[in-house]
Amino acid sequence: MIAAIVGTGCHFSPHKFSKLCDAVSNSSLTTALNNYLSVRGARLACDSIEQFVEKMPLSSIYLENDKVHTSSDGQKYPVSGDSLNANFSFKYGGKDRVLSAYTFIDSRNIFFHSTVISGAEREAHYMIDGVLRNEVVKSDLHTTDTHGFTEMVSGAAHLLNITFAPRIKNLHRQQLYSIRGRKTYSHANYELLPDKKINKNIIKENWREILRAMVSIKLGEATASHVFKRLNSYSASNNPLYAALKEFGRIIKSHYILRYVDSLELRQAVQKQLNKGESGNKLDRALAIGRAEYVQTTREEQEVVETSKRLIKNAIVCWNYMYLTQTLMSLKTKDDRRAFVEKIRRSSTVAWEHIIIHGAFDFSESKLKDSLGFDFNKMLDPKIFREIDDK
Repeated sequence: MIAAIVGTGCHFSPHKFSKLCDAVSNSSLTTALNNYLSVRGARLACDSIEQFVEKMPLSSIYLENDKVHTSSDGQKYPVSGDSLNANFSFKYGGKDRVLSAYTFIDSRNIFFHSTVISGAEREAHYMIDGVLRNEVVKSDLHTTDTHGFTEMVSGAAHLLNITFAPRIKNLHRQQLYSIRGRKTYSHANYELLPDKKINKNIIKENWREILRAMVSIKLGEATASHVFKRLNSYSASNNPLYAALKEFGRIIKSHYILRYVDSLELRQAVQKQLNKGESGNKLDRALAIGRAEYVQTTREEQEVVETSKRLIKNAIVCWNYMYLTQTLMSLKTKDDRRAFVEKIRRSSTVAWEHIIIHGAFDFSESKLKDSLGFDFNKMLDPKIFREIDDK
């Protein structure tokens, strides 16, 4: 089963991977892959690792005021076969159809959600689903790049109690909106002035329908991606709900842009979290050693690959936390422990240079045993930080 997860997550076919494995045959590997490895099972395994990392005191050093900052970003991969879940992309893939592995990461480097979408789709439609539809990580602030942002998504995120902080490309070209007209603010000598006025009437007229759509998403009766794709299939003039939600989102967007321009701390926090996502994307690429593309054509098969890869990434991060925690517990003086924790805080647990990804894979019983003697109970003990007052 472990061989099936590793082989699938590293983009190997069962036949090719079995040639690289010791103690695993092609037939047993194929049986495990076809009969036991599923999206649901891999997600539950990811949840178990994420919950364990959350309980480790060392993971809390990456939190600011005990707040969990999350982000999401897509990684494009070509698909070698004909797939309904792949399409041509303006920027990626050239003549090949591509898909996007859309991955979520939090400030503790936990990869808590992922999905596979067409490379031509807007990532923003799936951002809300990832934040709401995971069982472990509860986001206090979520960040994306421009591909994860639209005015309509900003409005929906606000109504769903998601604090959304995107990094918007060409921010100076974004239009600012206000409840009152531009003349109301002109005399105050503000450096930024609104460009247009909010149409309050269309929001009031469709307010009940907006709330109905948001409640459906919150209760899980419909996914945000399905709602947004349905709304985007109409023009604003033909769908009052689309126009009203977009108009409401302009209020939230304008307020956020003013905060973003005014707060250096917010801009730094957004960039720092997006950098964590980029580190995750590099690990994603490093693990794709079997081939640099997807040969799976159905969405279910592609989800199995992506979720298996997320499971491997979480296992690497978890192992790093365990090794660092054990090293911390071995230090004798308080000053040494403080210096060590500070060094960890300035670095990242998304590191894999110490892991040999290429080569032969040995899944024999002797190699699957814990060779470092990890004490799982001790590394979950909050006493680890008792003497480190400036955590």
